[in-house]
Amino acid sequence: MVVLIVLASVLTLFMQNGSVAAMLSPIYIPMALSLGISPLPFIILIGIATNMAIASPIGTAVNMQILPAGYKPIDYVKIGGPLFIIMVVALCIIAPVVLL
Repeated sequence: MVVLIVLASVLTLFMQNGSVAAMLSPIYIPMALSLGISPLPFIILIGIATNMAIASPIGTAVNMQILPAGYKPIDYVKIGGPLFIIMVVALCIIAPVVLL
């Protein structure tokens, strides 16, 4: 589950979040079914993890809208990077407790 969170959240820094969700869902749903686990927690995690792309101007539409204001990509990393790391760690700790 931690691998799913980290993979989805890091990929969405470089790709649109919808694309990452569409790419990872067909991988993780059959994997969950083969393990005898409900795929619902994995689907929820993909949705949450792919919407945490605050350290990149590419990941979310809101960040792309404010890019013409003169911000540089390093500005996103300075402000969003620490918060992104905190969010990923928090999700890795909370998700197994809440979703399983």
